[in-house]
Amino acid sequence: MHLFGQTPDELIPARITGHLLGSVTNWKGNLMSFRTLFAGIATLAVAFWVSAPLMAEDKENTHMGTVVKAEDGKLTMTMKGEEKEHSHAVAIDAKITFEGKECKLEDLKKGYQITVTTEKRGEKTTVTKIEATRAV
Repeated sequence: MHLFGQTPDELIPARITGHLLGSVTNWKGNLMSFRTLFAGIATLAVAFWVSAPLMAEDKENTHMGTVVKAEDGKLTMTMKGEEKEHSHAVAIDAKITFEGKECKLEDLKKGYQITVTTEKRGEKTTVTKIEATRAV
């Protein structure tokens, strides 16, 4: 007996694949979409895995604190949550910004919140980047 022009044997696979993959005629396209999606997710996972050590390395060279004094190529600051002062030599080519705008070391005032990035140059550790904002 033919139901809608198909035998029962033809209806069952069509019904199963129709629910899982869309239509019988498009199952190869859906399988390719699944493979493409899987490849994309795998690529992103590898990219995050490879970049994690690079991001961690940046954090090791960056710390936050408050300006105590900034002048003559030297920054005196306190670390966030501490009161002990320490000083850094600031590189001549250091990138210094205040609220996103470029400024000079001498423009940084006592009490500004800063994020300092350091770099080892020879035997010295030098500040290469300072990002400052007003105290909150």
